Amino acid sequence: MSNLYQDAILDAKALRASAMANAKAALEEAFEPKIKELVNLKLTEELEELSDIEEAMKDDYVEETYHKYGVEESADINEAELEEILAQLEELSGHGKKRTNGRGRRNEL
Repeated sequence: MSNLYQDAILDAKALRASAMANAKAALEEAFEPKIKELVNLKLTEELEELSDIEEAMKDDYVEETYHKYGVEESADINEAELEEILAQLEELSGHGKKRTNGRGRRNEL
């Protein structure tokens, strides 16, 4: 009888382990999509927040640079003015290259 009792205990332990494994698998199956969705949502929010921070830092840098060099933030520059500024910068840096001025004529920079 003692063997029958020990066998019953072993069977009960095996049944319990199997039931726990099945329950764990069922819970994982039931909650895995929701957990993945929540994790993806959180990651997306954090990426958006980082992007916003990066954009704010870039805006701050641009604003500081404008202030440092006395440039108005809303300065509208047409193509001719931009070419003139670039020419002056190249001249200052000692790169006197020949460039076209947009009209087919070459300017000495």
